[in-house]
Amino acid sequence: MSDDVVRFQTQLRTFVRRLRTEQPLVEGLSRGAVRLLHLIFRAGGPTTPGAVAELLGMTSSNVAPILRELETAGLVRRERDPDDARRVRVILSDRGRTVCERSREGREEWLREAIATTLDPRERALLFATGDLLERMAAAAPRLGTHAAEKEEVRG
Repeated sequence: MSDDVVRFQTQLRTFVRRLRTEQPLVEGLSRGAVRLLHLIFRAGGPTTPGAVAELLGMTSSNVAPILRELETAGLVRRERDPDDARRVRVILSDRGRTVCERSREGREEWLREAIATTLDPRERALLFATGDLLERMAAAAPRLGTHAAEKEEVRG
């Protein structure tokens, strides 16, 4: 089973890499900035630089120049938190939201086309069932000693 797990992990990594290449670049932005923009989009509302940094596994000081890049491009804005003036909130602009939605649509279009043209009906059903299994596995409790478990210990 160990060889199967390693093979599956490699296949999954290859697929995720390919899916990322289908995410169109935004002219003038680095890949890191595009990734950060999508993370802010998925937050669903105002977030903080610290929360974004944590999700990326980076420090706030490493995220700051990328946020400046996004702000200069008019994709996000930073403002003081009305409840705590010491905190800064990052908010997606209308332009930033449009960029993220178009990018998501492009990736979904590629994925639909790839599924329709490379898989037969039985394979499509198997693929979607695999998605359900992956979702269950992603919800599994982290093992002790993993990065996620260490973060929980620090917060607790």
